[in-house]
Amino acid sequence: MHLSVSHVSKIYEPVTVLDDLSFVISGSERVGLVGANGSGKSTLLRIISGEVEPDSGVVAASGGVEVGYLPQDPPEPGDATIEDLIYQAAGELRELERRLRHLETDMTTARGAAFDRVMDEYSERLEQFERRGGYDIDYRIDVVCAGLHITHIPRDRQFKTLSGGEKARVLLATLLLTSPDILLLDEPTNHLDFPSITWLEQYLAAYSGIMLVVSHDRRFLNQTVTRIIEIDEHSHRLLEYPGNYDHYAQAKARERAQWEIDFAEQQDEITELRKAIRQARAGVDRKAPAPRDPDKSIQEAHKARADKTASKSIRSLEERLRRIEAAPIPKPPLMMKINPVLDANDLKSNEIVRFESVSKAFDDDVVLNDLSFTLRSGQRVVLVGPNGAG
Repeated sequence: MHLSVSHVSKIYEPVTVLDDLSFVISGSERVGLVGANGSGKSTLLRIISGEVEPDSGVVAASGGVEVGYLPQDPPEPGDATIEDLIYQAAGELRELERRLRHLETDMTTARGAAFDRVMDEYSERLEQFERRGGYDIDYRIDVVCAGLHITHIPRDRQFKTLSGGEKARVLLATLLLTSPDILLLDEPTNHLDFPSITWLEQYLAAYSGIMLVVSHDRRFLNQTVTRIIEIDEHSHRLLEYPGNYDHYAQAKARERAQWEIDFAEQQDEITELRKAIRQARAGVDRKAPAPRDPDKSIQEAHKARADKTASKSIRSLEERLRRIEAAPIPKPPLMMKINPVLDANDLKSNEIVRFESVSKAFDDDVVLNDLSFTLRSGQRVVLVGPNGAG
């Protein structure tokens, strides 16, 4: 099983988003896709999933494989309930199972070439059914729903009434239940709490297909991927790094350090060449030998030879400078640093926010119950809790 991306480009005028990208993912590789915001990561996933057409290039996968895609902002499925979505996810495997039963019936009557055709299809479908966990689908429904902490939500509840975190977990659950051969995940941990992320890491460790994931969660990438592909924000091309995110970060740090050294050395060389050219031009007349022969023609010949020698040296220096300036090493961009200065001196009161007996319910669902607390100047507070806690 493999996924091949060959010379894929995409332009949203006037911006080039992807430029001639090529890579192959084989077997059960788990690959992290990283890059700056706006570098084209989500666009690439949408192209691989078939949602968007590339302007050029080809995406190919092994025959008969199923591709599953979790976008960063998936569309809401209308008035569907959780049960509807789970049934739909399992329905593909149910349909595959029905096809197997039908083929088994055909085997009893088919003869000759027809029997061979039935057996070929049966073998292919059975391998697909087993690979995608068809025999234990009911068990996996329970495992996935428990792992993503959605078992407490009534199955007949409409999807649109869920909180943002609950929606994300339900959609992720339905995708995992389809057991696709190729799994495309765009920021899957965005709305997950810590227990759900930990469970997902363990689930993906046992996943037998190809996975390509976009994530800003470094810990998640460290736990789940074996290779990093970076889309460079400047060239819009790919850079590949073996290992997890920590290995990638170390390699990038080494590249950055070497880039800074190479740039500084080239700038020093440019400065020295320009200085040498200026000195050579200024010294042409001084370097001309003072001939002893009073003959003016001989004096001019001596000066011409000296000028020629100096000019040759200057041209050589200028040629070296021209070659360097024709292919300059770009200046490394400044690394972004965030050093906020939060000055509380102008505040009129040390008490910033006060909650007194605050409660909130959505119909019969109580999400906040009699909360009282105060936030004071200088405090740094983190708000934690499981998804759906309010």
